[in-house]
Amino acid sequence: MLLLRCWALYDKKRVIWVLCGGLIGAVVSGVVIVKFLLDRTMFLDNPFPTVFSGCVVMVPDYVWILYIVPLIYESSLFFLTIWRIYGLSKDFGATPLMQTLARNGMTYFATLVGIMILACIGGTIPPVKIAANGSGVLSAMSSVVCSRMIFSLYRISDKELRERQVSSRSRDDPDEGIIPHFAIPLQSLASTTVSCNISRLEQV
Repeated sequence: MLLLRCWALYDKKRVIWVLCGGLIGAVVSGVVIVKFLLDRTMFLDNPFPTVFSGCVVMVPDYVWILYIVPLIYESSLFFLTIWRIYGLSKDFGATPLMQTLARNGMTYFATLVGIMILACIGGTIPPVKIAANGSGVLSAMSSVVCSRMIFSLYRISDKELRERQVSSRSRDDPDEGIIPHFAIPLQSLASTTVSCNISRLEQV
């Protein structure tokens, strides 16, 4: 998600190609580290196969090294995003879009770093080692934060659309320039209704 934002903020410059190369390198290094950890993971026979399914797994104590490369890459994306937003804000001002991008970027990075730190600490504690690294919390929280980033951009575009409608109606008729705060734009519903009416007229 941050890579896409860097692509938009840097306007397809060479830094994006460098970041894409870094992403490929991070993926390749992650595969190598996973292979390294799997070779040193012990799979024991299940002593109670009728009670529990699967097998007993003993992962190495240094399983936290899996998060080093992603953390470095995400940190680079975060600092490049904040640096670009800072430069654009100096030239064009702190627009709502820039403020939202900076706020969401910091939220995403703080959440990611916090979860990675907890996973690294949990990887050194035997009772919670597997739960900290195999529960899927990192993927789940990343998905939630990314979804919030997408919806926040939609909220900004919807707000700008309502402001334009208010300004245009104010110029046409001052009495019709007020839109309630609870008004919900039904663009998709309106477009569907119009298309259905047109198709019915064509059939007649």
